[in-house]
Amino acid sequence: MTVVATEIATQYDAVRGKRIEYIEVTGVAPGACTAGSLVDVAITHTGITTSDKVLAVTSLTKSTTTGLLTPAGAVCTTDTITVSFGNPSAGTITGAAVTLIIAVLKAA
Repeated sequence: MTVVATEIATQYDAVRGKRIEYIEVTGVAPGACTAGSLVDVAITHTGITTSDKVLAVTSLTKSTTTGLLTPAGAVCTTDTITVSFGNPSAGTITGAAVTLIIAVLKAA
């Protein structure tokens, strides 16, 4: 599944001397994931490079029931951020659609 992201804000990090992009992604539905496994979702965002670093992935969708997978990390490649989702429960979960905010430290 490939999802397209929208940049919602930028911030200059004076300590690192670099820019941080905040990206919103809606409707991310990771699909089925068994307990102890990861499922990856590719998010298209033009301008992302392999040198960029994901600082944080936050889900704005709160789970009131089971069926919500947890963002477990992310990596950047050219024009893509791949977010890995993990299943913290027993059994198989088909991940419900979530909205993410991703903070990316730009290499340049």
